[in-house]
Amino acid sequence: MKNDLTTEQLLQPVTVTISLGAVLRLAELDARGPHAAPPAGRYDILPDCLPSIGSPWDDASIKGGIYAGITVHDNTPMALVLLPASAERKTWQEAREWVQLQGGELPSRFDSLVLFKNLKSEFEEAYYWTSEEAGNADCAWIASFGYGSQRWGHKSYGYRCRAVRRVAI
Repeated sequence: MKNDLTTEQLLQPVTVTISLGAVLRLAELDARGPHAAPPAGRYDILPDCLPSIGSPWDDASIKGGIYAGITVHDNTPMALVLLPASAERKTWQEAREWVQLQGGELPSRFDSLVLFKNLKSEFEEAYYWTSEEAGNADCAWIASFGYGSQRWGHKSYGYRCRAVRRVAI
């Protein structure tokens, strides 16, 4: 396992870069006001209709999930929902297959930061797989829910996993 960040680096503030298009889409949502209808075909839900962080997400598409906050995926703001089941000691490929059976996917590295910040209590203080490969074809990123750090793990190692779903907003 390779950790490419020093302790000093892990303690420094992080700057996240979001595309201008994603920021403008969020600004457009905000400018329309709390009860304005979304442009046709652009958004599935309005941000003002989102539950509070940590509340159940209960709509027809996702039962039993917990709303974790807003994330960005493919330069698009999304609502992040943590699904209820948890698994331990899975290789990266086994984790990818397991989360699909749960109706979700592995969180991205960015999703993992949102989950750590908003729903840390829903996780064991352990490493969890993310969806992102790292360094080479044999490694993928893992996220610590003890310290909030991220590092590389060999795909053949067994780590915990959780499934998430992203809902367009």
